[in-house]
Amino acid sequence: MKSTRATLAVVVLAALAGACADTPAPPPDTSAADTAAINKVRSDYATAWKAGDAERLGSFLAPDVAFYPMEQPTVTGRAAAVEFYK
Repeated sequence: MKSTRATLAVVVLAALAGACADTPAPPPDTSAADTAAINKVRSDYATAWKAGDAERLGSFLAPDVAFYPMEQPTVTGRAAAVEFYK
């Protein structure tokens, strides 16, 4: 009986110690920098689109991009996307 109580006491104390441990600091707020980066990409993309710069538009795409234009064959890969944009 003593060992059961001792074990229970150790478990309870360990749980309490874990609950009282210091919590890590919150991550830094990068919202403003994230928003600025997103806006830059959006602006750069719009500039390339308006200029008809297919190569620059392709630089925004993943190498294995795939998209499905309506009533046209599937476009797969960055090179095919650049050709499609041209």
